[in-house]
Amino acid sequence: MFIFGVFFGISLDMKKILPTLGDRITDIRKAKGLSRKELGDIIGVKEGAVGKYERGESDPGVEALVKIAQLGECPLDLLITGRTVQAAQGANAPPSHEITAMVQAGTLKLSSTEEEVIYKLREMSQEYQVKALEGVHMVWVMAHRKKESGQNNE
Repeated sequence: MFIFGVFFGISLDMKKILPTLGDRITDIRKAKGLSRKELGDIIGVKEGAVGKYERGESDPGVEALVKIAQLGECPLDLLITGRTVQAAQGANAPPSHEITAMVQAGTLKLSSTEEEVIYKLREMSQEYQVKALEGVHMVWVMAHRKKESGQNNE
């Protein structure tokens, strides 16, 4: 029950108020005029799995999410959370070129973990760098969602 329901005795279904990942997947599928089977063929899963994604009974894997985002021509973070990383971080987050300049100027010190990630990324082909970044981004979005919902147990 939503907070107003506590005060006014009204039961509100939050799924009808806030679109879910499943709602966004459904919207993309319908906007492209695809059946669940056709979407499943595109992302490499069975029709039943697409139905479970749309109903919120299970979440697609990273590869399927990337394919759905590409199909819907939307950023991955927008598909997953309903908003972009820029909106989640706020307007004060520096773009990556500013981070590079800060490191070069010595105003930002990278941790040993950050240095290791960069070192390993530089050893990868461009294709695998993109896949690695998509994976990191996915984990970041999931952690951000947990933090926002108060489920952060770190």
